[in-house]
Amino acid sequence: MRIDVHAHYYTQDFADRMDGLRGRPRQRNGRVAGAGVSIQQRTEMLDEAGIDTQVICVGAEQPYFPESAERARDGARMANDFYKETVEKNAGRYAAFGCVPLPHVDEALAEASRCLDQLGFAGINLACSVAGQPLDAPAFEPFWAEIDRRGAVVFLHPNMHCDAPMMGDYGLEGTMGGCVEDAIAGLRITYSGLASRFTNFKLIIPHLGGFIPFLWQRIDDATKRRRAAGLDIPLQGSPMDVLRRFYYDTVNNGANALRCTIEAVGVDHVLFGTDYPYLTHKECVDSVLNSGIPRDHIQAILDENAAKLLQLGVPA
Repeated sequence: MRIDVHAHYYTQDFADRMDGLRGRPRQRNGRVAGAGVSIQQRTEMLDEAGIDTQVICVGAEQPYFPESAERARDGARMANDFYKETVEKNAGRYAAFGCVPLPHVDEALAEASRCLDQLGFAGINLACSVAGQPLDAPAFEPFWAEIDRRGAVVFLHPNMHCDAPMMGDYGLEGTMGGCVEDAIAGLRITYSGLASRFTNFKLIIPHLGGFIPFLWQRIDDATKRRRAAGLDIPLQGSPMDVLRRFYYDTVNNGANALRCTIEAVGVDHVLFGTDYPYLTHKECVDSVLNSGIPRDHIQAILDENAAKLLQLGVPA
């Protein structure tokens, strides 16, 4: 069963309503991505690419409004109701990762429960940071404890506004900024000890983990040097053991990067994704098919791994 774990669905009305709750328009490059494509046209694209089910999430359109718990809650409920309606109307072709109104932990716990218990979502989508706070911030510990108790799937996504210096020119923020966010979030969840304290949740890091697989040996070496120097690391054990527990989606479309990730984390922890509407379905499938990796690796990535992780039913 071919499942796309990384996709987004926006309409202009959705974006306008979220902007209204935010109190200002979110900076976007032009019109809302994919807003002009009907759900029927989108489903036809899935058919062409051989994708059975697509998991949609809000991605960078998170309802993170730190100044108002009420507006954050309303934004999360609006988005989740919109996605639930999309899922129900399309006979299993779509599933969803719900969003939550962080940094308001009590409200986020309530909405996560609604997503997982009432709406039947496949997991929870979190941004790589929340209103300037890292996901491993102590304030979010009760949220992670509940997600871990449930053994839930968490899908990360960058905010798409990396604050690294000198990234404002040449489109560098769009080219690499999201990958910087991915890598920072994944490594902070690892090094902070969060994923050592909570071992039951399943984490998906998009874009082949940002830079994590490429930095694999550097991460290991740096950890050993810090420990040898007596510098404190909250992580217990090896960071590599934690990073191999996580899952990584294929949104990168580079054969060399895909092989690097497989070698680092194992092919069974690589999931297929498209990032539609920012990439097309067929180009992402073709990228895996034409990557030159072994046939059984291709089958695992395209048709097996996500089905095992998410336990979604076969579409009608």
